[in-house]
Amino acid sequence: MNILLLDFESTGIDPKTARPTEFGWVLVETNGWKPLVMEQQYLHEDGYPEITKENFAVTGISLKDIVSFGMGPRTYLSMVQQFCLLHSVQYLVAHNAYGYDEPLMRAEANRVPIGHLDALLGLPWIDTRVDLPHKFEPESHKLKHLATDYGFINPFPHRALTDCLTMLKICSNFTFEEILEYRSIPWVVIRADVSYNDRQLAKDARFSWEKLGEKNYPKCWVKKIKINKLEELRKAYTFPIVEIKESV
Repeated sequence: MNILLLDFESTGIDPKTARPTEFGWVLVETNGWKPLVMEQQYLHEDGYPEITKENFAVTGISLKDIVSFGMGPRTYLSMVQQFCLLHSVQYLVAHNAYGYDEPLMRAEANRVPIGHLDALLGLPWIDTRVDLPHKFEPESHKLKHLATDYGFINPFPHRALTDCLTMLKICSNFTFEEILEYRSIPWVVIRADVSYNDRQLAKDARFSWEKLGEKNYPKCWVKKIKINKLEELRKAYTFPIVEIKESV
C-alpha cells in the first residue's frame, strides 16, 4: 500500500491563520517501509503574513527564502494531489496531523473555495503523535523525543523533509496493520479524582489541567486515552479515575 508522509512549516502557530512556508513529503510503500519518492518545496504568494520570530527561530526559514524559491501553495498542493491519485495513495501521515497539518491544509484549500483539493483532503489521516502502538509510554510525544526513544536523532529538526524521514524511521518499528488496528481503537477522556493536595499525582501521571487541545474541562485534571487502556489504568493509578461522557 502507498501512503504519503508529509509535514508543513509555516508562518505561525495557528493553523487557521498561518500560511505554509515549506512542504515536505515522502511516498512510502508500507510493505517494508520503503521510501519511493521524496520532495521538499518552499511555498509563497503575494499577501503572505510575516513569519513570526518564534517560527523563524525554530525553522530558520526566512521571508527571503520563500520569496526566492517559493511556489504558490495551492498550485503545488494541486500537483501533489495529482501525484497521489496517480500512485493510489491511501493515507496521509503527519505528526500532529489532527491538530495542525490537516487544518492548515484545509484552511489553505478554503482560501479558493472551488473544491480543487477535495481528493487530497478526502484521504484518511494517520497522526504519528497519537496513532502509533508504542510498547512503552513515551516521556513525550514530540517528534524529536520519539526519535531518541527509538535510538536516533533527527539531524535537521523542524524542516519538512527530514521530519518526514524521522516519522518514517519511527513508523518502521511497527507493521502498517498494527498502526491501523491501534488507530481504530476509540479514544475516551478520563478525569483524575484527586484533591487539591494530591494534584501532583495527576501531574506525574501526565494529566492536564482543564484543557485538552481546544476543549475545556473546567476544574478537572484530564487525559485522553485509548478505551482499551481504561481498566488497566484503573488498576495502575493510586487514585480513582472517572470516564467523562462527552456531549454529542
